[in-house]
This record gives sequence, structure tokens and C-alpha cells, in this order.
Amino acid sequence: MSSLNIILAVGEFNGEVALSILKVFPIIWVTVMIIELVIIGCIVEKLTAKFK
Repeated sequence: MSSLNIILAVGEFNGEVALSILKVFPIIWVTVMIIELVIIGCIVEKLTAKFK
């Protein structure tokens, strides 16, 4: 979805846009993994402890 938003913001899809998308994806992926481990993981542990 973020790729589509970047393409729509620029107005066209070309090599420069593709390169910028490829540069941003690893940063987004690492950020999401950290959020998942820290925030979502804690919530899931608490919920699973309640339902045991």
C-alpha cells in the first residue's frame, strides 16, 4: 500500500520512484518488527496468561 501511495504522490512510476521505494522498505520492515516484538508481544503475553 505504501508503494501505491508513493507512486500516486509522485504522479508516475519510473526508476527513481522504484529505487526510493526499495530504500524505504527495509526501514519500514525493521520498524514494524520492533513494534511487533515490543508492543504487540507484550499484549499477547498478557492475554494468553488470562486465558490459561
